[in-house]
Amino acid sequence: HDQFCKELIQGYRYLSESKWRLPVLIKDVYGILTIKAEAKQEYPESRFMFDLSRLVNQYEIKYIDSHDNSEYIFDLSPHKQPAKNYTIVNKSGQERAVGNLIIRKI
Repeated sequence: HDQFCKELIQGYRYLSESKWRLPVLIKDVYGILTIKAEAKQEYPESRFMFDLSRLVNQYEIKYIDSHDNSEYIFDLSPHKQPAKNYTIVNKSGQERAVGNLIIRKI
């Protein structure tokens, strides 16, 4: 969980040019995390979606960096264009569209 949050923050920072609260496409975050072909093989999109669904199942997604005690809140929401969304399933089997990621640093 912690490692996944760190990776999301790194990808988000790159795509948003370190501008917090700016929506970025979650599919673009995956693209950044797996820029090398070997990374895509080691971390397929289906695994990324699984990790994302585990994160979304939390009521509020918070992460506290143990190095500097920075606190981050993750907001995942659907994108207007369905093709830009992942469809993830929660614990009770309900599907949810997730396309945008916003991270707020507190």
